[in-house]
Amino acid sequence: PPPSEGPLRRRRRRRDVQEGDVTGRREVPRAPDDAADEPTTKELDGTTVLVVVCFERFELLRRSLESVTRVAPCGLRMLASRDGGSTRFQKEVKREVDAAFEEMRRRCGSGGDRRFVVHSAQTPEGSGYHKLARHFAFALRTAFSSSDQTVERVIILEEDLVVAPDFFRYFGFVAPILDADDTLMAASAWNDNGQRGKVRDSGRVLRSDFFPGLGWMVTRRVWENQLEATWPAAYWDDWLREPEQRKSRHFLRPEICRTFHLSSNSGTSRGQYGDFLSKIQLHDGIAEDDFGDPQDLHLAKYDARLRDDLRAAVKVRTPADVDALPEDVTTVYVEYLGIDEHRRDAFPARARALGIMDNVKAGVPRTAYRGVVSFWRGNRYIYLAPPLADVEMNLFHISDEGT
Repeated sequence: PPPSEGPLRRRRRRRDVQEGDVTGRREVPRAPDDAADEPTTKELDGTTVLVVVCFERFELLRRSLESVTRVAPCGLRMLASRDGGSTRFQKEVKREVDAAFEEMRRRCGSGGDRRFVVHSAQTPEGSGYHKLARHFAFALRTAFSSSDQTVERVIILEEDLVVAPDFFRYFGFVAPILDADDTLMAASAWNDNGQRGKVRDSGRVLRSDFFPGLGWMVTRRVWENQLEATWPAAYWDDWLREPEQRKSRHFLRPEICRTFHLSSNSGTSRGQYGDFLSKIQLHDGIAEDDFGDPQDLHLAKYDARLRDDLRAAVKVRTPADVDALPEDVTTVYVEYLGIDEHRRDAFPARARALGIMDNVKAGVPRTAYRGVVSFWRGNRYIYLAPPLADVEMNLFHISDEGT
């Protein structure tokens, strides 16, 4: 079976495959009796702020806000922050925000904390990346500086992202984990290798050393104790991926994306990675999917399971050997040596051969955890990873006797 699956999830996965369902849409099994009084998902309320960062792409903003207002919890605080660097389309942007807030009032009543702010202190200096960094800093400070100081975490969403039906339920699951676990820096709704055909399990949540962005949650603790005072002048997302900022902490991400990047060539990145982005599978299943046991994401248990899964996988020498394996081989280990762009046995070349993103930032391949990148290829779960001895050296201090 694929890695890190308990008996319940294995039974559910077999049923999904037998029924020809690879989207993760399924009925919810009855929870065990001993778990009935231990909810694993937090209903997001006024301790969480959804921040929608926008500028002038009001048509994309409309689609983003429509996806939000259909499923946002009524108790959630909302802040729409428009960059004030230009007055172009400011009325259209305000109109879309007003319409979204009105829809929330219609659905939830007159209560709720929903605000529209403008980053009027924006300056023309620097590139679009400099302006983005200043705007994000303003939006985060504004969200965390509520008068009653009860905001514990913020979800950042950009104007060109739409959300899945269970976007907020996903963040409700990861919120208490982030709150309690100092080995985590943030959580994201995005998987860079989340294209159709490379994902299957809608309930699977993973650790990663790579900051995905594109719909992410950060806690007050991380913001006030670190990020606020050292926020960069530009390229804030790449800055978060640097070792000096990560400090050996990880990020949570889903296997199947809970956000989808709308097609556009008008943003700061001008449609970078457009081919990969256009093939992302947005989870469209029911909102009651089981995200599993939060204990499985605790560092020692997670690393022990990864070690066992890698040891159990069938190892092949090259990507070309994967498709030649017998059909009953369902978990495969493809080894790579380093991240040198010019070596045929290094990560970039092997990633391209397997059809996943070959990009590396701050020495970390996209989606990697301990150097391991995992994804589906047909009915096989693939680990693209460094030599096992190198991976095990970097795992949490665990013994073969168990955890």
